[in-house]
Amino acid sequence: AIPEFRDTLIQHLESVKKLIDERAQHKREYDRWVNERHMETTEEKIDTSKALNASLVDTESSGTKSK
Repeated sequence: AIPEFRDTLIQHLESVKKLIDERAQHKREYDRWVNERHMETTEEKIDTSKALNASLVDTESSGTKSK
């Protein structure tokens, strides 16, 4: 009975280790996705800010030309 219990316990431990490894892999993939999405959002904010600044410069320069 003890060898069977030991074998069963080892199988369960191996299953748990496999699940932990899979969970860690999913976490790494998720973290990578979140980081990439954060970078995209930051780049979009920078692009929007540059576009807004450029349009303000255009507005100011066109305002002086119309005088």
